[in-house]
Amino acid sequence: MAQASLPAPAGSVLVSGENTVGQRGNGGTNQDSSMITQVPGPGPIVQIEANLSNTVYAIAADGSLWSWGDNSRGQTGDPTNSELSPVRVPIPGRVTDLDSTTSITFALTDDGSVWAWGQGYEPTPAVVPGLPAISQIAMETLGGVFALATDGSVWTWWDGVYGMTRPTPAQPHQVAGLSDIKELAVEYYAAFALDHDGKVWGWGSNDNGYVGTDTTEPIVVPTVVPDLPPIVSITGSTISLLALDETGRLWCWGFNLFGMCGTGATPSGPADEGATYLEPVQVPKLPAVDRFMAQTQQAIAFSADGIYVWGNGMFMNYVDDSAFVKGFSGVPSPALLHGLDGAAYISDGGGNLLIIAG
Repeated sequence: MAQASLPAPAGSVLVSGENTVGQRGNGGTNQDSSMITQVPGPGPIVQIEANLSNTVYAIAADGSLWSWGDNSRGQTGDPTNSELSPVRVPIPGRVTDLDSTTSITFALTDDGSVWAWGQGYEPTPAVVPGLPAISQIAMETLGGVFALATDGSVWTWWDGVYGMTRPTPAQPHQVAGLSDIKELAVEYYAAFALDHDGKVWGWGSNDNGYVGTDTTEPIVVPTVVPDLPPIVSITGSTISLLALDETGRLWCWGFNLFGMCGTGATPSGPADEGATYLEPVQVPKLPAVDRFMAQTQQAIAFSADGIYVWGNGMFMNYVDDSAFVKGFSGVPSPALLHGLDGAAYISDGGGNLLIIAG
């Protein structure tokens, strides 16, 4: 187990892992290492994300958006440069939210505008027309994009199947059957909306029980996920959905192949017991959770007792050896994260562990 401390000032970005395309932000492409180093540049940072092409995005407290790493598809908003250190993405106004796939990025500004660049859009950021004022954006792994309007309606503007959206930009349209929504989440071919009454609505492809409706048949219109207590927040990984209830308990459904639902099951294939949860199950062995997040194959929960992690990711260098099960590619139950107690935000993407110091 690696040991680490976070001596950097609050809001600083720290990184460990690969540096093949400059994703460590140190001006070069060397120093692949598990050692944690600080990324030089703007601060303080309030949100950081990395996509699967090793492009990193960071939103500063002043609302400016910064990026570094892979720029082979113009992911940083300037297709002419190779960004080995943080550079500002040319978006006027304050950026409040961001989501990205390997070739497309969407950013939200505080006036409710959505900016897009990449595949199917301009190489530099431009406003997506035809949308009302937006408060949140969420992208499915393969590019489906959804937007939550300030009036609680949900919008999408890509053509698709199973009620999802696919990679041909189209006229924005409202998702029927949803209102009074306060949060969105997505996973592989599936989308979710949380309303102000605490109900979770899901739709899309339902392979491996992604939608949580006790079936694997496609769900083509938003449908309430059954057997959940009132929920206050939701988030999606690539393969599963996590939901936090009013008492601080976490619930999970979908694919559990890497231990993403934290139940202790160790399936070696999709047909094994514990590989799929068609209905919500409670994540055990957790104290009351204050906030949580999920990335591609891992989940992170913050509590008064510390930071807990499970699944498969770069964090595995910072948990006790007892958390592992021989022959299983992941941590199947929540385990305390050691040495990173000062972290305010943790993101795992592109072969890197990204941390915002608290």
